Amino acid sequence: MSSLLVVENLSVAFSGLRALSDVTFSVSEHEIVGLIGPNGAGKTTLLNCISRLYTPQAGTLNFAGKDLLKLPVHAIPVEGITRTFQNLELSGEATALENVGVSSMRRFRTNLLAELLALPSSRRNTAAGEAAALVALEQLGLAEYARERVADLSYGVQKRIEIARALAGEPRLMLLDEPAAGLNPEETRALGETIRQMRADKGVSILLIEHDMRLVMDVCDRLVVLDHGECISVGAPDVVRNDPAVIDAYLGSEAENDT
Repeated sequence: MSSLLVVENLSVAFSGLRALSDVTFSVSEHEIVGLIGPNGAGKTTLLNCISRLYTPQAGTLNFAGKDLLKLPVHAIPVEGITRTFQNLELSGEATALENVGVSSMRRFRTNLLAELLALPSSRRNTAAGEAAALVALEQLGLAEYARERVADLSYGVQKRIEIARALAGEPRLMLLDEPAAGLNPEETRALGETIRQMRADKGVSILLIEHDMRLVMDVCDRLVVLDHGECISVGAPDVVRNDPAVIDAYLGSEAENDT
Protein backbone atom coordinates (compact mmCIF):
# COMPACT_ATOMS: atom_id res chain seq x y z
CA MET A 1 0.00 0.00 0.00
CA SER A 2 1.22 3.49 -0.81
CA SER A 3 1.64 6.05 1.96
CA LEU A 4 -1.15 8.62 2.20
CA LEU A 5 0.16 10.55 5.22
CA VAL A 6 3.87 10.81 5.99
CA VAL A 7 5.01 12.41 9.26
CA GLU A 8 8.76 12.97 9.49
CA ASN A 9 10.81 14.26 12.42
CA LEU A 10 7.92 16.30 13.78
CA SER A 11 8.75 18.40 16.83
CA VAL A 12 6.50 20.76 18.79
CA ALA A 13 7.25 22.83 21.88
CA PHE A 14 5.09 25.13 23.99
CA SER A 15 6.88 27.78 26.06
CA GLY A 16 10.06 25.74 25.82
CA LEU A 17 8.41 22.47 26.87
CA ARG A 18 8.73 19.74 24.25
CA ALA A 19 5.36 18.15 23.39
CA LEU A 20 6.61 16.14 20.39
CA SER A 21 10.18 15.20 19.53
CA ASP A 22 11.27 13.84 16.12
CA VAL A 23 8.07 11.83 15.58
CA THR A 24 8.12 9.79 12.37
CA PHE A 25 5.51 7.39 10.98
CA SER A 26 3.12 6.99 8.05
CA VAL A 27 -0.47 6.00 7.29
CA SER A 28 -1.10 4.05 4.10
CA GLU A 29 -4.13 4.11 1.84
CA HIS A 30 -7.09 2.22 3.42
CA GLU A 31 -5.12 1.61 6.64
CA ILE A 32 -6.36 1.96 10.23
CA VAL A 33 -3.52 3.12 12.49
CA GLY A 34 -3.88 3.39 16.24
CA LEU A 35 -2.07 6.21 18.03
CA ILE A 36 -1.64 5.18 21.67
CA GLY A 37 0.30 6.23 24.73
CA PRO A 38 -0.23 7.53 28.27
CA ASN A 39 -1.99 10.81 28.98
CA GLY A 40 0.24 13.73 28.06
CA ALA A 41 2.20 11.71 25.50
CA GLY A 42 1.44 14.23 22.71
CA LYS A 43 -1.25 12.32 20.81
CA THR A 44 -3.78 15.12 20.44
CA THR A 45 -0.98 17.59 19.77
CA LEU A 46 -0.01 15.42 16.82
CA LEU A 47 -3.57 15.43 15.46
CA ASN A 48 -3.71 19.19 15.93
CA CYS A 49 -0.59 19.52 13.80
CA ILE A 50 -2.00 17.33 11.03
CA SER A 51 -5.23 19.34 11.01
CA ARG A 52 -3.15 22.57 11.10
CA LEU A 53 -4.45 23.87 14.41
CA TYR A 54 -0.81 23.85 15.55
CA THR A 55 2.35 24.60 13.60
CA PRO A 56 5.37 22.44 14.49
CA GLN A 57 8.79 23.94 15.05
CA ALA A 58 10.47 21.22 12.98
CA GLY A 59 9.64 18.33 10.70
CA THR A 60 7.37 17.72 7.72
CA LEU A 61 3.78 16.65 7.12
CA ASN A 62 3.01 15.28 3.68
CA PHE A 63 -0.49 14.24 2.63
CA ALA A 64 -1.13 12.74 -0.81
CA GLY A 65 1.96 14.47 -2.13
CA LYS A 66 1.14 17.89 -0.65
CA ASP A 67 2.95 19.75 2.10
CA LEU A 68 0.34 20.29 4.81
CA LEU A 69 2.45 22.95 6.49
CA LYS A 70 1.92 25.22 3.50
CA LEU A 71 -1.87 25.00 3.82
CA PRO A 72 -4.19 27.07 6.05
CA VAL A 73 -6.47 25.29 8.47
CA HIS A 74 -9.60 25.85 6.35
CA ALA A 75 -7.99 24.02 3.40
CA ILE A 76 -7.42 20.77 5.31
CA PRO A 77 -10.97 19.35 4.94
CA VAL A 78 -10.93 20.32 1.27
CA GLU A 79 -7.76 18.26 0.80
CA GLY A 80 -9.51 15.23 2.31
CA ILE A 81 -8.73 15.23 6.06
CA THR A 82 -11.56 15.39 8.60
CA ARG A 83 -11.55 14.78 12.34
CA THR A 84 -13.42 14.39 15.60
CA PHE A 85 -12.38 15.83 18.96
CA GLN A 86 -11.95 14.55 22.51
CA ASN A 87 -14.76 16.84 23.63
CA LEU A 88 -17.86 16.88 21.46
CA GLU A 89 -17.90 19.83 19.06
CA LEU A 90 -21.60 19.70 18.20
CA SER A 91 -24.32 22.33 18.36
CA GLY A 92 -26.78 21.03 20.92
CA GLU A 93 -29.61 23.26 19.68
CA ALA A 94 -29.25 22.10 16.06
CA THR A 95 -30.54 18.81 14.69
CA ALA A 96 -28.29 15.85 13.90
CA LEU A 97 -28.81 16.55 10.19
CA GLU A 98 -27.82 20.19 10.58
CA ASN A 99 -24.67 19.26 12.50
CA VAL A 100 -23.58 16.73 9.91
CA GLY A 101 -24.53 19.10 7.10
CA VAL A 102 -21.83 21.54 8.21
CA SER A 103 -19.30 19.11 6.74
CA SER A 104 -21.18 17.95 3.65
CA MET A 105 -22.10 21.48 2.57
CA ARG A 106 -18.41 22.26 1.94
CA ARG A 107 -18.52 19.93 -1.05
CA PHE A 108 -21.45 21.76 -2.66
CA ARG A 109 -20.75 25.38 -1.82
CA THR A 110 -21.54 27.98 -4.48
CA ASN A 111 -20.31 31.57 -4.56
CA LEU A 112 -21.51 34.01 -1.91
CA LEU A 113 -23.73 36.02 -4.28
CA ALA A 114 -25.63 32.91 -5.37
CA GLU A 115 -26.24 32.01 -1.73
CA LEU A 116 -27.34 35.53 -0.77
CA LEU A 117 -29.78 35.66 -3.68
CA ALA A 118 -30.93 32.06 -3.16
CA LEU A 119 -30.32 31.32 -6.83
CA PRO A 120 -31.35 27.91 -8.22
CA SER A 121 -27.72 26.73 -8.18
CA SER A 122 -27.49 27.55 -4.47
CA ARG A 123 -30.76 25.77 -3.70
CA ARG A 124 -29.62 22.69 -5.63
CA ASN A 125 -26.34 22.62 -3.74
CA THR A 126 -28.10 23.02 -0.40
CA ALA A 127 -30.35 20.07 -1.24
CA ALA A 128 -27.34 18.00 -2.35
CA GLY A 129 -25.47 18.81 0.85
CA GLU A 130 -28.45 17.80 2.98
CA ALA A 131 -28.81 14.55 1.04
CA ALA A 132 -25.12 13.76 1.58
CA ALA A 133 -25.48 14.47 5.30
CA LEU A 134 -28.44 12.10 5.49
CA VAL A 135 -26.44 9.37 3.73
CA ALA A 136 -23.66 9.76 6.32
CA LEU A 137 -26.20 9.44 9.14
CA GLU A 138 -27.67 6.35 7.51
CA GLN A 139 -24.23 4.79 7.18
CA LEU A 140 -23.79 5.09 10.95
CA GLY A 141 -27.29 3.86 11.72
CA LEU A 142 -28.46 7.31 12.78
CA ALA A 143 -31.13 8.15 10.22
CA GLU A 144 -33.90 7.97 12.85
CA TYR A 145 -32.25 10.86 14.73
CA ALA A 146 -31.81 13.15 11.70
CA ARG A 147 -34.45 15.68 12.77
CA GLU A 148 -33.81 15.34 16.50
CA ARG A 149 -32.18 18.12 18.51
CA VAL A 150 -28.68 16.91 19.43
CA ALA A 151 -29.00 18.05 23.05
CA ASP A 152 -31.90 15.60 23.47
CA LEU A 153 -29.85 12.58 22.36
CA SER A 154 -27.67 10.25 24.42
CA TYR A 155 -23.94 10.77 24.68
CA GLY A 156 -23.25 7.60 22.68
CA VAL A 157 -25.46 8.78 19.83
CA GLN A 158 -23.80 12.20 19.89
CA LYS A 159 -20.38 10.58 19.54
CA ARG A 160 -21.58 8.73 16.45
CA ILE A 161 -23.07 11.94 15.03
CA GLU A 162 -19.66 13.58 15.26
CA ILE A 163 -18.15 10.65 13.35
CA ALA A 164 -20.93 10.97 10.76
CA ARG A 165 -20.05 14.63 10.35
CA ALA A 166 -16.43 13.73 9.70
CA LEU A 167 -17.52 11.04 7.23
CA ALA A 168 -19.87 13.41 5.38
CA GLY A 169 -16.87 15.43 4.24
CA GLU A 170 -15.85 12.51 1.97
CA PRO A 171 -12.39 12.26 3.56
CA ARG A 172 -9.44 10.20 2.44
CA LEU A 173 -8.15 10.34 6.04
CA MET A 174 -10.18 10.57 9.24
CA LEU A 175 -8.59 11.60 12.52
CA LEU A 176 -10.57 10.14 15.43
CA ASP A 177 -9.65 11.47 18.88
CA GLU A 178 -10.82 9.01 21.59
CA PRO A 179 -14.13 8.09 19.90
CA ALA A 180 -14.89 5.40 22.53
CA ALA A 181 -14.48 7.71 25.53
CA GLY A 182 -17.63 7.60 27.63
CA LEU A 183 -19.18 4.70 25.71
CA ASN A 184 -20.38 1.50 27.34
CA PRO A 185 -19.02 -1.90 26.19
CA GLU A 186 -21.88 -2.51 23.74
CA GLU A 187 -21.49 0.95 22.21
CA THR A 188 -17.73 0.42 21.96
CA ARG A 189 -18.23 -2.91 20.19
CA ALA A 190 -20.61 -1.21 17.72
CA LEU A 191 -18.07 1.56 17.22
CA GLY A 192 -15.44 -0.99 16.21
CA GLU A 193 -17.81 -2.40 13.61
CA THR A 194 -18.52 1.13 12.37
CA ILE A 195 -14.83 1.93 11.97
CA ARG A 196 -14.21 -1.25 9.99
CA GLN A 197 -17.29 -0.63 7.85
CA MET A 198 -16.23 2.93 7.01
CA ARG A 199 -12.94 1.59 5.71
CA ALA A 200 -14.68 -1.17 3.76
CA ASP A 201 -17.42 1.00 2.26
CA LYS A 202 -15.61 4.29 1.70
CA GLY A 203 -11.97 3.22 1.44
CA VAL A 204 -11.07 5.81 4.06
CA SER A 205 -7.83 5.68 6.04
CA ILE A 206 -8.12 6.26 9.79
CA LEU A 207 -5.70 7.55 12.42
CA LEU A 208 -7.24 6.67 15.78
CA ILE A 209 -6.37 7.89 19.27
CA GLU A 210 -7.88 5.52 21.79
CA HIS A 211 -7.29 4.23 25.34
CA ASP A 212 -9.62 1.23 25.02
CA MET A 213 -7.01 -1.39 24.17
CA ARG A 214 -9.53 -4.06 23.21
CA LEU A 215 -10.90 -1.74 20.54
CA VAL A 216 -7.43 -0.75 19.39
CA MET A 217 -6.22 -4.33 19.07
CA ASP A 218 -9.42 -5.32 17.31
CA VAL A 219 -9.58 -2.70 14.55
CA CYS A 220 -6.06 -1.39 13.93
CA ASP A 221 -3.64 -2.66 11.29
CA ARG A 222 -0.67 -0.95 12.94
CA LEU A 223 0.06 0.97 16.12
CA VAL A 224 2.17 4.04 16.79
CA VAL A 225 3.13 4.47 20.45
CA LEU A 226 4.08 7.83 21.93
CA ASP A 227 5.63 8.42 25.32
CA HIS A 228 6.66 11.87 26.55
CA GLY A 229 6.37 13.15 22.99
CA GLU A 230 8.65 10.51 21.48
CA CYS A 231 7.71 7.62 19.20
CA ILE A 232 8.86 4.49 21.04
CA SER A 233 7.31 1.79 18.86
CA VAL A 234 5.62 1.31 15.48
CA GLY A 235 4.28 -1.99 14.18
CA ALA A 236 1.52 -4.57 14.08
CA PRO A 237 -0.62 -4.77 17.25
CA ASP A 238 0.71 -8.17 18.30
CA VAL A 239 4.29 -6.96 17.92
CA VAL A 240 3.75 -3.67 19.73
CA ARG A 241 1.87 -5.20 22.67
CA ASN A 242 4.90 -7.40 23.39
CA ASP A 243 7.46 -4.61 23.06
CA PRO A 244 9.10 -4.20 26.51
CA ALA A 245 9.35 -0.44 26.03
CA VAL A 246 5.62 -0.19 25.37
CA ILE A 247 4.73 -2.42 28.32
CA ASP A 248 6.88 -0.30 30.63
CA ALA A 249 5.52 2.99 29.33
CA TYR A 250 1.86 2.25 28.86
CA LEU A 251 0.32 -1.19 28.58
CA GLY A 252 1.69 -2.85 31.71
CA SER A 253 -0.58 -5.50 33.13
CA GLU A 254 -3.35 -4.40 30.76
CA ALA A 255 -1.48 -6.06 27.88
CA GLU A 256 -1.31 -9.30 29.86
CA ASN A 257 -4.95 -9.23 30.95
CA ASP A 258 -6.20 -8.83 27.39
CA THR A 259 -4.39 -11.93 26.10
